[in-house]
Amino acid sequence: MEATEFGALVRTLRNRYGERGMSLTELARRTGMDRAYLMRLETGERENPSWRAVVLIARALELSDGRTNDLLEAAYYAPLPPIQEYDGRFRRRGWGARLGA
Repeated sequence: MEATEFGALVRTLRNRYGERGMSLTELARRTGMDRAYLMRLETGERENPSWRAVVLIARALELSDGRTNDLLEAAYYAPLPPIQEYDGRFRRRGWGARLGA
């Protein structure tokens, strides 16, 4: 099965983490998610991760806001609005670029 854009991006970002990259085992430990689930996401066997899963992965990889938005967009979620405008209410797919849209 071909890796999805999301899976390929996670693998790329994970491999760029630190000097040697981050193992799937370490990513699983940091996110609290199952290693096998993360592997299925990376390989494209499992698609459509939840918004929460995407954010947990971004936090575990210590991504910048820009990279977090890249990851959210690859999972078909809209990017986060600027933090000063974000109140945490909008997590569903396709909520738009404007708050409340």
